[in-house]
Amino acid sequence: MATQRLTALIPDVHAVLKAMLQGDMVVTAKPDGSAVSSIDIGIQEAMVSMIRKNYPEDRIIAEESGMDVPDTGPGCYWVIDPIDGTENFIRGKREFSFSIGVMEGGEFVEAYVVFPALGESWYAAKGQGVWCNGVVFKRPEAGSEEKEWVICSRVKKLFGDRLRELGYGVYCFYCATYALLMVLVGKAPLYFSIRTKLYDVGPMSFILTEAGGALVKEGQQSLLFSPSQIDIPFLVATYHLLQLETIYAVYASS
Repeated sequence: MATQRLTALIPDVHAVLKAMLQGDMVVTAKPDGSAVSSIDIGIQEAMVSMIRKNYPEDRIIAEESGMDVPDTGPGCYWVIDPIDGTENFIRGKREFSFSIGVMEGGEFVEAYVVFPALGESWYAAKGQGVWCNGVVFKRPEAGSEEKEWVICSRVKKLFGDRLRELGYGVYCFYCATYALLMVLVGKAPLYFSIRTKLYDVGPMSFILTEAGGALVKEGQQSLLFSPSQIDIPFLVATYHLLQLETIYAVYASS
């Protein structure tokens, strides 16, 4: 059963993270100029090895080492981001995470996201709810201020000034999973991102939807993830589908 795949590996996942995060770090640059650390690569290699040992027929989509090629074949897929928020991690900030998810039948069925600096581990299985550090998570009843948005770095660069002119407070943590966490726990009403990747937002977005959140793409349609689509052009994640008109109007003005 697909929803048991990840659960069975969680103790081994924690052992890998503990060992790798305590190791020495070497930082290099990717072809696009962004930073990658030896710890990113080491975590991914360990996870890939673990999955191939336990589930040799499964496919893997991961950020580092050229494993970000979409696949359309049948079976289960693992989606891995060894460190989301690498720049934050390198600088000693707390806004970084490890995330992994399992997809079956073209959709996420299980996800696990760890925020080492926060001491939090989040898990969700399709139709079975959400847990934080092994405790059942309940969706927050009260929302945060409607005009305090969390946005990705690209939205900040392209639309940050315009959103502030419209009276919105906008915050960018340079870590998609942390931004989604803020929505999940009710500290931000929405997360707005453009031109992101499946491994950046997929697992944590799935956790949010299992808690009752919604994902919206351009055109006010529900966003459905697929292993055949690594690039995610547009994403709004929220509990309340409010103020989408403002987002679309600002986005259309670019």
